[in-house]
Amino acid sequence: MFQTLFLSLGFGLITASVLAIAAVGITLQFGVTNYLNLAYGDMLTFGVYVAFVVNQHFGLSIWIGLAAAILLTSLLAWLINILILRSFTDRGSSRVVMLVVTVGVSLILQNVILAIFGEQFPTVQSWHGSQELIPARLSTRSGS
Repeated sequence: MFQTLFLSLGFGLITASVLAIAAVGITLQFGVTNYLNLAYGDMLTFGVYVAFVVNQHFGLSIWIGLAAAILLTSLLAWLINILILRSFTDRGSSRVVMLVVTVGVSLILQNVILAIFGEQFPTVQSWHGSQELIPARLSTRSGS
């Protein structure tokens, strides 16, 4: 019983910290650019998949995966800003137009991630079993 309680508390703290970081990031982004970027969550998803690929497929440390995720997600955000968003902000587009543009960018990113990784949730191998990365829950199966 205590093991389940501690696992639930730990997972809750991890989930809350990820959501807090995302909230701070989107608040900072809105404060700087003065429009709501709805592709922000999809860029975070891209970063998670980069860290997953570096760690699981290349067998490198999770810290190297996190560094790669930060670098590649920053590069992706910069490219989206230069190639798509800057042309709208330079013309002085309204917030509604920017909202529609970022929804379009979000849809493109979602479908690119879906095309690359497929519709199955990835399984992460760890020292105490395998874990499926599933939204809203984390299931642990014992074994190799």
